[in-house]
Amino acid sequence: VGLVYPNPNEGKVLVPIALPGEEVTYEVSLHLMDLMGREITKLPAREVRSGFQPIKWNLTFDNQDIVNGSYLLQVRVKKGESTWIQSQKLIINR
Repeated sequence: VGLVYPNPNEGKVLVPIALPGEEVTYEVSLHLMDLMGREITKLPAREVRSGFQPIKWNLTFDNQDIVNGSYLLQVRVKKGESTWIQSQKLIINR
């Protein structure tokens, strides 16, 4: 997982993901959490093929903008029984 861009941002992010293998499918989900680790919202899991796959996400909760502040953006990649998790600090400043 590359660095989330832009950061700080205005509620729209690009998450660059490079997945190994040839013709392999992974299940990828994105989770926005507060700094206490509580989930605020998530982008449901989707199937993503191996290679470079940038994922765009407009951060909202119940169709409302997420308030300004510091958050953790967690990327979860699942393949079979294995799950990889990576978190990055994300600042929203509208």
